Amino acid sequence: MAGFEQPLMLLIALLAAPALYVIYRRESSFQTLVGVSRISIIILLAIGAAQPFIQSEQQIMEEPTVTVLKDSSSSAKLLDDVELDFEDVEVETRTIASGNTSDLRQGILRNIEPDSAYVTVSDFQSSDSLEDIARKINQENASLNALKPETRQDSAVSIEGPSTTVPGAENSYTVTVSSTGTSPEPEVVLNGETIDAEKTGESKWSFTRTFDSKGSNSLKASIDTDDSFSNNNEFFKTIRVTEKPEVLFIGAEGSFGREISRFYDVTYRSSLPDDLDKYYSIISTKDIESSELSSYVAEGNGFIYTGDTEKEMGLSPVTKAETDQSTDAARIMLTVDISVSTGEQGVKMSKKLAYNLVEDLPSNSKVGVVAYNGEAYLINEPVVLAENRDMLKSKISRLKTEGPSEHQLGVRGAKEALKGKGNIIFISDGRAEDTTLNGRVIENKADEKALEEASQLGDIRLISVGVGDRTNTEFLRELAQEGNGKYVDANNARSIAFEFTAGGAASGTNHLETVREHFITRGLDLSSSAANFDSVKAKPGADVLVAGRDGSIYLSSWRYGLGRVAAFSGGSSQQDLLLQEDPLLATRTVSWTVGDPQRKQERWIEAEDARKPEKITVRASYDSDELKRQSSDLYSMSIRPESRGFGSYENTVYAYNYPYEYQNVGYNPRMTDIVRDTGGGVYLPNETEQLKQDIKSFSSKTKVKRQQLGSYLIALALIVFLAEVGYRKAKGKK
Repeated sequence: MAGFEQPLMLLIALLAAPALYVIYRRESSFQTLVGVSRISIIILLAIGAAQPFIQSEQQIMEEPTVTVLKDSSSSAKLLDDVELDFEDVEVETRTIASGNTSDLRQGILRNIEPDSAYVTVSDFQSSDSLEDIARKINQENASLNALKPETRQDSAVSIEGPSTTVPGAENSYTVTVSSTGTSPEPEVVLNGETIDAEKTGESKWSFTRTFDSKGSNSLKASIDTDDSFSNNNEFFKTIRVTEKPEVLFIGAEGSFGREISRFYDVTYRSSLPDDLDKYYSIISTKDIESSELSSYVAEGNGFIYTGDTEKEMGLSPVTKAETDQSTDAARIMLTVDISVSTGEQGVKMSKKLAYNLVEDLPSNSKVGVVAYNGEAYLINEPVVLAENRDMLKSKISRLKTEGPSEHQLGVRGAKEALKGKGNIIFISDGRAEDTTLNGRVIENKADEKALEEASQLGDIRLISVGVGDRTNTEFLRELAQEGNGKYVDANNARSIAFEFTAGGAASGTNHLETVREHFITRGLDLSSSAANFDSVKAKPGADVLVAGRDGSIYLSSWRYGLGRVAAFSGGSSQQDLLLQEDPLLATRTVSWTVGDPQRKQERWIEAEDARKPEKITVRASYDSDELKRQSSDLYSMSIRPESRGFGSYENTVYAYNYPYEYQNVGYNPRMTDIVRDTGGGVYLPNETEQLKQDIKSFSSKTKVKRQQLGSYLIALALIVFLAEVGYRKAKGKK
């Protein structure tokens, strides 16, 4: 019990002093002594029940050991072999990946034990995300280091782009070359004809292509290089062009219908027909709510609504919003992390997001600002935005980066400013750095404290926004969950404003902008205007994809059963205006709701591209000797090609490529950040001596021991009681 005797004895002495004083005073009465005894017993039991404790620090020097986590996957074969000689340090080697399997996240985490040092020999190219792996390792008080050997020369080529399209549609394709050195320029060949691809990045080349007729097309990219792996120097892709799917349009023919007729077989009707089976999607300018339509969509078909929102439609992802100015305005506190751990660029991004939200939120919103680091600073109480936008934006722009991260103070400061009701938009990287005092690392408990604060917000909702290059998304997601809110990535942060439009956003002319990354909106620059938006709000579970700058919703979507539904909230006339500026928004929306463009054909066959060691899957709507029945009108089989390249089954072309493991070569650029976030370092082969010293340093730890005093105090109370009983017997008292 070394280290605890002095405080314990002092406590006993202090508690025993009154009793000793009375005992040594001869004139003390028997009743007085018993009274002091009883009071002492009560005090001792009360303090013991409170479970008091004392702490002491102990320096523990453990035998230095190191576990080498060896990546034996195929891509890691590019790393030069290194002899690891740690001399007096005990070494154990474990394999975390092998062959064509490189799930490094699981491989590393299943080998991590508390209070241990590890060295990885890996390229950190993982088939699974490495997000938050550093946090998991830190929770075990472990240290992850990396040995970084030289890599042998290798390059790999791959192709991204749609595999299925229809005649007349424009399709974009990107060829990527991953390399341990300089990326060689690829040769791109489509159906035997060389394509001039434009270089669009350090290792990317892009091109677009429109196909005039249905059928299969063969696309190949290759690089001419003498390197370590030859199998990843070619990539093969098939593109199926199918006949135009049938689409039903309810309403008069307009520019919307004429535009999509280039890609779809459009039928116009004034009302819903009895038989809907042949249509892939339905576009309507009228309210046609019916049980037949609901069943049609739920079974896996599409629906687009472009009419007004006067009536409630169960299929629609939006509902009419109240515009009565008496509607309670949203109360919002923007909480901005200005700590050093967020970094100058991170704080700059946080300020920009807060600035944009002040600009985007409805005019009748009541918005305030709290900034925090090691303290919380009330920048401004919630005020109505209509008269205070410029003032709030000015105050946000003057925030400076300084101090440690104490996330709980930011949550608490916003909570106090909201006075029990409202919303917190918490903008942070979610990181909390440990500090060092007298050579001892003091763990920052800001995460745990912030989660506790968030769990006690009551009617206040917390939305967390992740910023920076090293965002701790796991913590920010937990924080939002505890605060009955949600997590939003910085790229989608401006979409938050559109959740507070009910009762605030008025209809009118608005510039459009994309607010969510989606198949429909990817890469679109919506610089056009649309007039007279309907005043709507998104239903729970719906995604707002496009909106006006004041928060008015323009395009939203959601899944209805197995089907896909989208709604334009600007009225049919507004679609005509939009199509004049950017028709892609309309055509992509229809394409998304249509889904697989050949799923309704009476007789079809398809073969999906695959990569070793997977098999090619062939599916068809008809039976044959080799195909096996899966369900009504669906038959399938698997093929394992003997070599890479193009092949065919019943004149249906497929592509077979190298394993995914060979696609990303060289070191993952995130390796250094991941390792350093665990307190480890990245070492070159000639720095093993320094690595050994660092491991020894890690093995010498200061541990805080906690000693519970409750049992000692209860034992002391028992001694006092027995002493009293003995005294009473000696005096002949009962």
